[in-house]
Amino acid sequence: MDKSLSTQKLDFLDQLDTLNNLAKKIGNENPYYEKLVASIENLYELRYVFVYAEYMDECAKKTPKFFRELVSICFKHPDVKDFVE
Repeated sequence: MDKSLSTQKLDFLDQLDTLNNLAKKIGNENPYYEKLVASIENLYELRYVFVYAEYMDECAKKTPKFFRELVSICFKHPDVKDFVE
């Protein structure tokens, strides 16, 4: 069963919260504490991937299908590919 994007986002943030709680329990006297906190912070920045994906989903819903298909066909044309590249 595929999870919705919003469910995946909530799961991701929940896992980050779990990691953050684990880091707090380990404490900063542990040699791995700084690495764990740095990894958590880096992963936290990835939350914007979900924001972008949600935005793109909303845009796709508002764009008529024929227009999306037309753009897709145009970008597959060899002359357009050469121009874009």
